[in-house]
Amino acid sequence: MKILTKLFLLKLILTSTLYSAEQQVLIWDYDGTIVAEQVDPITGNKPILPNVASLMQRENTINIICSGIRALHSKTNILPTKTTSYPAADIEKFKKLMSILPIKAAVFSYVPGGHECWVIIKKDTDFEIRKAHEDTRYEHLQGQFQKPDTGMLHVIKDLLSEYNSTTHNVLFIGDTEQDQQAAEAYGIPFQHASTVHSGLEKT
Repeated sequence: MKILTKLFLLKLILTSTLYSAEQQVLIWDYDGTIVAEQVDPITGNKPILPNVASLMQRENTINIICSGIRALHSKTNILPTKTTSYPAADIEKFKKLMSILPIKAAVFSYVPGGHECWVIIKKDTDFEIRKAHEDTRYEHLQGQFQKPDTGMLHVIKDLLSEYNSTTHNVLFIGDTEQDQQAAEAYGIPFQHASTVHSGLEKT
């Protein structure tokens, strides 16, 4: 009975948060949140996870990706090797996804140390690529472009100002402890991706 009550209360919270009539900004982690962590052996792609597309397509919603490796001080760290295909392969990966889903921008950093931050902005018929780590506004954030650090969220805040939006109605959706820690450190609400995939947020 207590479990059912908690699920009911969670559903009410999600409904009021996700489906507010005012403009909603959803910040999404990538692997394990928008797409599966494993590649589908048949298609060769990572499938989009359940209910992600329908939530992104809600009216008055701005969707932004915030993706990156975990910081060195994280308990479970991911340290991919920087290859000659970086960041070109990742840029193409996000551009393809942004052509399918209503995602306005992707902010990502896949280099150990958090010293690089790339931004992809979807225009009407094209994409704009920025190197946030070369922007003087973010000099003080060098080494913090990785979760649970908040460097990428500072970049996203400035992006929102370009869309004439604010961080007053923002929700970070992710699947790891580092996602939650980054959201809390920056002072924005966090929702675990599993509640989206399971459909708990639906009315």
